[in-house]
Amino acid sequence: MRRALHSASQRLGHAIGFAVGLTLLVWLGFGMQQLTGLTPGIVPRTWQGLIPLPFIFLFHANGQHLLVNSVALVPLATLFALRMQRWTQACALTLVLSISGGLIVWLIGSPGVHLGASLLVFAYLGFLLGGFHATGQHFGTLLWRLLLAGLALYLFWPLLPQLLVMEDGVSWSAHAGGALAGLLWGIRRN
Repeated sequence: MRRALHSASQRLGHAIGFAVGLTLLVWLGFGMQQLTGLTPGIVPRTWQGLIPLPFIFLFHANGQHLLVNSVALVPLATLFALRMQRWTQACALTLVLSISGGLIVWLIGSPGVHLGASLLVFAYLGFLLGGFHATGQHFGTLLWRLLLAGLALYLFWPLLPQLLVMEDGVSWSAHAGGALAGLLWGIRRN
């Protein structure tokens, strides 16, 4: 019992470390963006718009955009990382989700520049909700996945209407693209 508690607390520590490290990286990206004056982002259906796909989550329109995304990113990235066996898996899948979600934005997005960590926020939420699909798993593994998915859904239920928000300055396609990419990868991985 003591060993299991130690292992669980260690896993939680690694997941929190991943989430905090990722969020610090996002803040560093915003800082570099402020220093250079560049605002790279996905520009739908242009070749140049494909370049920032792997790192689109690093760039934000302004400080408020960064802060709002950071508040949601830390807990969702923690829950996401708890699903991984190692932090390297979490890093690799984060890049896959960024690229996959970014490609969806590139295909369906409205004209303009799309950027921000909200793509990852919704990708993580979609990935965790893909846990509801899990079948044929060991009962403990299935229960763990369903618990994480249920917790994510409970905590972030208010975010779901943002999937379809169509207002200036809000990239609904980044929200929807991230969620769809996350859901598909979550179902595939289960």
